[in-house]
Amino acid sequence: LFSNDKNRGVMFVSRTEPFAMNALHYSQKNLEATKHTNELKRDDEVYFTLSAFERGVGGTDEAIKLYPEDGVGKNPLLFSYIIRPYNLSDGEASDYARESDFYVVSAPPLILRDDLGHITMKSVTQGAEIYYTTDGSEPTEKSIKYTEQFEQYESATIKAVSVIHGKMSPVTTVNLEQLQSLIPKIIPINRYFSDTIKVTLQSPMPDAELRYTLDGTEPNASSALYSKPLLIEKTLTLKVKAFKDGCIPSNVITSKYESVKPGKGIESRFYKGKFNSTPNYLILTPDKISKIDRFQLEDINSVPTHYALLLIGSVKVSKAGEYVFYCGSNDGTKLYVDNTLVVDNDGGHGYQEKYGKINLNKGVHKIEVRYFQLGGGQELKVSWKGPGFEKREITKEDLSGK
Repeated sequence: LFSNDKNRGVMFVSRTEPFAMNALHYSQKNLEATKHTNELKRDDEVYFTLSAFERGVGGTDEAIKLYPEDGVGKNPLLFSYIIRPYNLSDGEASDYARESDFYVVSAPPLILRDDLGHITMKSVTQGAEIYYTTDGSEPTEKSIKYTEQFEQYESATIKAVSVIHGKMSPVTTVNLEQLQSLIPKIIPINRYFSDTIKVTLQSPMPDAELRYTLDGTEPNASSALYSKPLLIEKTLTLKVKAFKDGCIPSNVITSKYESVKPGKGIESRFYKGKFNSTPNYLILTPDKISKIDRFQLEDINSVPTHYALLLIGSVKVSKAGEYVFYCGSNDGTKLYVDNTLVVDNDGGHGYQEKYGKINLNKGVHKIEVRYFQLGGGQELKVSWKGPGFEKREITKEDLSGK
């Protein structure tokens, strides 16, 4: 890249990372101030920008972890380029670069902490060693040598350098805040049930304690400690929070459970409002509750154009085996059998049918259809097939309460 009439400039020697370079005879200030190219003032110097970006392939594990609040739209890769003065009298550029003898200056190391508190360090300079501190002091070759990932939950200032051929890179500094425990998982979450329902709690963070309440109050460090699946027998609100030494307690996760006794036919709960998918009915108050004898919209009087329905009933299975359930709808539906999601036909769409399979024992099984109407066409059709019969709509004879 030659910046003037003296044929002197700089040479960029790239190792393995792809890069893009823009070079102009105009300063950034000049570019920002002008409204037309005629106003640009050409300088003898060349102003350049050099950048490397992940293109969706290659070394994604070398990408810097950035956050939306930083205002950065792409993930730049760590890179190290050598800038050397060069003159045409030095010969061909390729010969000059190849015959030169110089040490590579190590790139500053990358420091990452994941959601579990694991600290990982990496240098893109091959063969470089990394030394670090966690107390904010300046690292040297006498500091801790990085060999494997370690855990850092509490707030800290980590500083690290990479070293090669006795040459030390600039210092990388990361200021870490105290880590917050990840939100636990509740399986299944927000459900209706007939007699009892078994609920399991899980934590994404190893060794975290899960504390819970069943009366809707906020869990704390003295609340009940989860040790085995919970057997819920009545309507209640479950709240769970994770606690881990060195970490801030997690946010609370809430799940509601409601005991229902469908009886014969179908209990229909009607909800006015605009929905883009089947909602969490357990946090809504139905505008109307009625009894119908089949899964059809025609059995619901004065149906508007924007609403949601919760239809709960029970089917009598006379023979154990594999059963297939079908939901055809406009707009979206979900079908549950005994609190297991069997058919997911959710979202706004024209009429379409989806199906799912489940093994059922002989006896009575709760069936729940969640439906919402976004506007336009309205249709609902629920069918099944199983041992001894082919696909057919679920009739009022199939619906049998306990």
